[in-house]
Amino acid sequence: MAIRLPKAQLEDLHQRFATKFRRDGPNGCWIWTAATMHKGYGKISIGGSKPVIGKCKLISAHRVAWLLAHGVLPTRPIQVCHRCDNPPCVNPDHLFLGTQKENIADMIKKGRGSPPPPNLGTKLTAKKVQRILKTWWCGGVLKCDLAAQYGVSASMIGQIIQGSAWKHLPRPAGTPARSTR
Repeated sequence: MAIRLPKAQLEDLHQRFATKFRRDGPNGCWIWTAATMHKGYGKISIGGSKPVIGKCKLISAHRVAWLLAHGVLPTRPIQVCHRCDNPPCVNPDHLFLGTQKENIADMIKKGRGSPPPPNLGTKLTAKKVQRILKTWWCGGVLKCDLAAQYGVSASMIGQIIQGSAWKHLPRPAGTPARSTR
C-alpha cells in the first residue's frame, strides 16, 4: 500500500519543502536545514491542520523527499532508507526503499554497526529462569536475593514468578502456572 496526496496539496508541499534544505554539490547530500527529530532526521508538516498520514502531521523529511520525487509514499513495512547514511539528507538520489531488515543489513555491510545479539539486553536465559522458579517454589528465598544472584531487579523476579514475564516457557514440574504464593 502507498499514500498519494492530491495534486494541489503535493504542489504546496513541494514549494515549502524546496526552501528547507541546501545542496552540497551536484551529487552531494541535500542537507535539511529546518526542524529536526531525533538523530538529526528532518521533519516537515503535511496536511495543514488535518492529518493526512494516519494521525501524523509531522513526518520525516526524507520520506517527503521520496513522495515528491516518486508521487507515492510507501507504508510499513517498507521504509525510505539512506544510501549516504546521512540522516538530514533529503536528496532523492540518495534514498532507496527497503524493509527494516534490509536497512540493518545495509548498515552492517557498510561497517556502521554490528548485528544485535540474540535477546538484546537480556541477562537471563531459559535455563536461568527455570532455576529461578524452582528455587522460589522450594521456598526460603527472597525475591531480592534471587534478583541479586541473577543480576536483575526484584520486579523482574516477581514478573517471572507471576507468569507475566518469560510466560512462553513451560513451568517446572510442581510449580503453578501462575503464582498464588
